[in-house]
Amino acid sequence: MIRRFRDGAEALPDAIVVLNNDWTIIWCNKLAQQLVGLRWPQDERQRIDNLIRNPEFQTYIQQKQFDQPLELSSPVNEDLVLEYRMLQYGEDQHLLIVRDITQLKLLEQVRKDFVANVSHELRTPLTVLQGYLEVMDADNLPNAGIWQKAHTVMLEQTKRMDALVQQLLTLSRIEAAAKVQFEEHIDVPAMLAMLEQESQTLNRDKQHQISFSVDPDLVVSGIREELRSAFSNLITNAIKYTPNGGQIQVSWLRQHQKAIFSVSDNGEGIAPQHVKRLTERFYRVDQARARATGGTGLGLAIVKHVLQRHNSKLMIFSEPKKGSSFSFSLPAESQPKRKAIQAR
Repeated sequence: MIRRFRDGAEALPDAIVVLNNDWTIIWCNKLAQQLVGLRWPQDERQRIDNLIRNPEFQTYIQQKQFDQPLELSSPVNEDLVLEYRMLQYGEDQHLLIVRDITQLKLLEQVRKDFVANVSHELRTPLTVLQGYLEVMDADNLPNAGIWQKAHTVMLEQTKRMDALVQQLLTLSRIEAAAKVQFEEHIDVPAMLAMLEQESQTLNRDKQHQISFSVDPDLVVSGIREELRSAFSNLITNAIKYTPNGGQIQVSWLRQHQKAIFSVSDNGEGIAPQHVKRLTERFYRVDQARARATGGTGLGLAIVKHVLQRHNSKLMIFSEPKKGSSFSFSLPAESQPKRKAIQAR
């Protein structure tokens, strides 16, 4: 019976420690050794509060109020968050169950940050709109000059909120979508030709030199609208964040069995400490510049999730004052499938 109990405890996804009423250790499973740092059988008959020397844990043991679990960092690894739960076990024993809740705490923090960021992003345009509306009165409208300025600002802020909501919906839809088999062959060269025309409109004020290098026979399988969103976000970001009169190169080329999409610019570049966080929701290198360009901070997060759905990854290479390059790869389709697309 003891052997069966121990075999069952070893199979559990939690650390298990069996204790006497005097808090000495009777037995522990292997996970308790990994998460809490106990040693078996060396720690047999040792008091648990002498081995886990955390004041909060010792108070938890002394007060014997075990209705709520205790959350502490692991004594083995401070990056791990553990939940300690004490249960009465038999007449004179206790069962200490220790669970790794690091991932749950991270998800909880992400949710809190997400709500805070969305609230912050919506508060600014709403405050602007409310301010203008409060000073306007049907019987006392502002003069034409003031009204024109107010109308322009309100329209810009409304568009900003609409863009934010649309990108949130896009991100939510991509994250919630199930894995699918990519049976649709996408004519990426035709898609990029349309994006090239759209980029010229967006580039009207920036006056960049934008060049597209596209293999006309290179197609892939995937989800059309999601890939279009990824291509568009990377091109749009390069146009928005490269100083006026810059150079931007967009390429879609074959490399062995891979189709490589790349957007490079000679802009300001990005410091190394920012690069690894660029795909986080609402993360911005420069808050003021992002708001000036109308950025929502969600574009690269959308690209990241689209590429995850297509079993790919966004590669970012950047150096301050020397520009940036964003690229990813997809499995290239063969030439006959391209001709079949043209025939249809």
